[in-house]
Amino acid sequence: NNSQNLFLGIFVKENQSYIGNIRLHNINFVSRRGDIGILIGDSNIHGKGYGLEAIQLIVDYAFQYLNLNKVCAGANIENPASIRIFEKAGFVVEGTLRQQFYVDGRYTDCVQMGLLKSEYNNISNH
Repeated sequence: NNSQNLFLGIFVKENQSYIGNIRLHNINFVSRRGDIGILIGDSNIHGKGYGLEAIQLIVDYAFQYLNLNKVCAGANIENPASIRIFEKAGFVVEGTLRQQFYVDGRYTDCVQMGLLKSEYNNISNH
């Protein structure tokens, strides 16, 4: 809806079924950075590569089209699959935000991750 937020649906190519959302938000064109959030709701779809492909596509858009320098993501420390998928996409753990999320009646930490355009260029050139 605006230049600081991009919200997209994720669909399976073969049957056009809707499986989740991905967004690039908090886009700051002065600092040339933005944040990624992704949700694939159906656990039967997890582990099939759709999330990784969606992340790679939005990262490519962020760096190639929007000319951002950095893309960030946060993952609940209790969701190792989410952390792994961002690591597979080239993201690096930058730190931990303590008690960032309130889930199931208690606080959990957020693993903060980032990917720089220079790192992305090195990954995509191999």
